[in-house]
Amino acid sequence: MSKIALSIIVPCYKVEQYLPACLDSLMNQTLKNIEILCINDGSPDSCIDILHRYEQEYPGKIVIIDKKMKVFGAEDLTGYALPVASTLALLIATIL
Repeated sequence: MSKIALSIIVPCYKVEQYLPACLDSLMNQTLKNIEILCINDGSPDSCIDILHRYEQEYPGKIVIIDKKMKVFGAEDLTGYALPVASTLALLIATIL
């Protein structure tokens, strides 16, 4: 696998209706050497199930962090400590 050029943080909390379209959009980008850091903040919907499906479909591309943050925006901050790439992006699943 080539060097990761871009790390993308996707906070996941109550976005099950938007998450598949968000992840499909990311996986269909022309830039292929990306990592997608999906941070599930204890979402009460089926976000974690959707994330696990995509993780299996795209092994090595999607990283799931599943933890209860309890603070608005904490999932974004958790993601900042994890990226491999020198370029970082934050994508909100509801904004496509």
